[in-house]
Amino acid sequence: MNNLYSDLNSELLEKNIEKVWFEKEDKLIRGDKKGELVPNWIVAIDFPLFETTDFLTISDQTGEPLYFQTKHRVYEIFKNEEGKYYSKIEETE
Repeated sequence: MNNLYSDLNSELLEKNIEKVWFEKEDKLIRGDKKGELVPNWIVAIDFPLFETTDFLTISDQTGEPLYFQTKHRVYEIFKNEEGKYYSKIEETE
């Protein structure tokens, strides 16, 4: 899973994009603004090997990835001082 965050332009993500859509008022489920309604882009990513679809939420305001949601977990995405993305795992509610 860490490979997904080391480069969000990875071939794995690009090959398996199922759908992308815009949510004008998406309720955030993680982060400092949890619960707020904000404009976001949602990317549905199909993983046929595991027969699942996961979701990447990207802020429309900043263009930054916010979190990656799988069937059982939410991986909150952060950016370090060097501009590299990394994740922090939290159980889904």
